[in-house]
Amino acid sequence: MISDGYFMNISPMPATGMGIIRFVAQVDGEKILEINPFVGFSYRGIEKCMEQHNILGGLIFSEKVFSDGIFQSQYPYVLACEKMLGLRVPKPIQDIRVFLIELTRIKVHLRIIANIATDTGIIVASPLISKMISRIKGTISKVIQSPTLSFFRPGGVAASIHPDTKQICLNLLSEISIFTQEMKQLIDNSIFKSRTTDKGILKDNDVFSFGITGINARASGVKIDVRKDNPYESYDEYDFEIPTKKSGDCYSRFLLRFDEIYQSIYIIKRIFEKFSGNYNVVQSTKYDLDELKLPSESIYQPTESSLGELGCFLVGNSTEKPYRCHFRSNGISVLQAINSICTGCDLTDFRSIVSSLGIVMTEVDR
Repeated sequence: MISDGYFMNISPMPATGMGIIRFVAQVDGEKILEINPFVGFSYRGIEKCMEQHNILGGLIFSEKVFSDGIFQSQYPYVLACEKMLGLRVPKPIQDIRVFLIELTRIKVHLRIIANIATDTGIIVASPLISKMISRIKGTISKVIQSPTLSFFRPGGVAASIHPDTKQICLNLLSEISIFTQEMKQLIDNSIFKSRTTDKGILKDNDVFSFGITGINARASGVKIDVRKDNPYESYDEYDFEIPTKKSGDCYSRFLLRFDEIYQSIYIIKRIFEKFSGNYNVVQSTKYDLDELKLPSESIYQPTESSLGELGCFLVGNSTEKPYRCHFRSNGISVLQAINSICTGCDLTDFRSIVSSLGIVMTEVDR
């Protein structure tokens, strides 16, 4: 630690939904000299619990990794199981999964945008965004016609989707497109820009040094995205763009979330343009998830969540229970870089910086 200045405990931080974490900052007046995160308050032993249950039981725990993006936390575990077991998934089911993932991505980006707005004093945006998030949740529940818990399963999905899914989703996307434009105009004013421009800069060399992925990396000019770099499911069939920025500050991360919402809307529309299968598709009944045994091998399956690369490392030992299950979260990499990002910043800007980074502690501290 630096010898000058005084120490300040910042906990929990922020209170807008990222989870419980304690930061200890050394400050000189209002200037941050050094800051260190302390994790361990949210730990629930999710991965160890998954090692004590079969594949179906493990799905329940995988959802707890990132509850706001419930499909996204299931996804790498389901794909890893399918790859180990050699399960083939029909194209219509792949499309169903992808459009649900992208709807979830929109929902999470909106949540983080609301957090950034709240932490910069634009509190009117949060209730409006919360209504749209509730609208998205309601649409997802209507489309899948079943609880969201364990909807993604190795070999398929848990239930048929609504026969009017295409029209339901296209109507929702039109609403989201108009809504996001209105929110951007509401939030992106001169005061907001002064609070976020050149604040919390993540340098591109820190992106590589700490292994940061997702929007945080792309806002610093590093064009990486698992959906493009290592395509899975049907992502290689949709010619979407990977938007990037160069400044690496809070404002760039804020703008990039809007850009990625527009790309998610584009992907979903492309899915419905090309969807040629029957909506009445379910998981193949020949797969009994209570009895399937994972072979004695290991596999790592990465996916691109709304927070960055979320991967699952799975090791089997010829039993129904995995020998080892471990999730790769992006948030821990960001926390390791938090001192580099925040050193020299004003204490009043720290809250908005952390919100813009999109750290979710349940994903970090499992």
